[in-house]
Amino acid sequence: MGRMCEYRTRGKGRALLACAVATGLLACGGGDGTPGPVTNTLALGVHPMVSADGGSAESARAFLFRTGEGPNPAPTVTCAGGVSCSVTVQGAVAGSPRGTLLILVDSSGSNEDPEADCTGCPTDPKRKRVEAVKRLVNRLLYEAPGWRIGVADFGSFMPTNDFVVARMLGGFSSRAPDLASSADNLISLVGTPLFDGLWDVLPVTKADYVTAFGDAGVAATAVRVLVLSDGEDTLSQRKLPEVVAWASDAGVAIDCIGYGSAGDGGVPVLSTKAWHDLRALAFGTGGLVGVVTSDELPDLLDAVGFTHVRGFDIVDFSLSPAQPVGAALSGDVGGNPFTFEVQ
Repeated sequence: MGRMCEYRTRGKGRALLACAVATGLLACGGGDGTPGPVTNTLALGVHPMVSADGGSAESARAFLFRTGEGPNPAPTVTCAGGVSCSVTVQGAVAGSPRGTLLILVDSSGSNEDPEADCTGCPTDPKRKRVEAVKRLVNRLLYEAPGWRIGVADFGSFMPTNDFVVARMLGGFSSRAPDLASSADNLISLVGTPLFDGLWDVLPVTKADYVTAFGDAGVAATAVRVLVLSDGEDTLSQRKLPEVVAWASDAGVAIDCIGYGSAGDGGVPVLSTKAWHDLRALAFGTGGLVGVVTSDELPDLLDAVGFTHVRGFDIVDFSLSPAQPVGAALSGDVGGNPFTFEVQ
């Protein structure tokens, strides 16, 4: 297996996860659109599933990329430090040769404003989210030209169409050059109305899917929204539970990637609430979730584009004894080392 690159985040008020992406799986390279051999690897880290009272985690969830056309073999899980781990559920999420994807990007002022009044701001001064959107578009349409993609943002408060806060920048279409260039119009203004932004784009995403693929059969298609956000929602009228309920009922998976500037030891700075919200959106709708620094976004989204075609596996495993908030845990899942902090 080729050189591994790891995403590790850790610190008070921040999530800790490990993400190992092999060179052969796309994500440590230059993103030239040429696919490499697929290697079984930990996709977006290991995520604690904290109890309702927020006091402990009795289980955790891991995402594994596919190594072949079908699910990976059932993985083994081991934990260090006297913690017993055992696999309880392995779910397979099939890839699709066709589908509808809406990429919803945070355009709040904290991304690029050097005078933004927040910890770790600006979060994306080099506009890595723009490069990341382009990498995702090019990768997905290279692997599966039958996908239809839209690009939108939220936070600028310059809505288009009948939206309240979202702004449609490109699509829905399968024209990679047009979609990639639309990412250049991402800006950095105002705040983070994530839930209102999702409420805007979820219906139009589902409508495009129904129009384009309504007769194709569920097994051959997928409908997803991918969120890129650097902070917690403090402005929306809509609430997280109603967004999750709408998406779940409509069969729209919400993938969530949180990002931030690199803090102590290269740790991405992201509030605990933001991390919890992104995790709830993804877990409640069958999506992926992860947190990285903004510099790591392009490589990660290149790989995520590949998973939409190949599929991925969800592995839930128990933690005994239950681990309290703040506890650090390390181990191995499916041959991939991990480290995380319960948040």
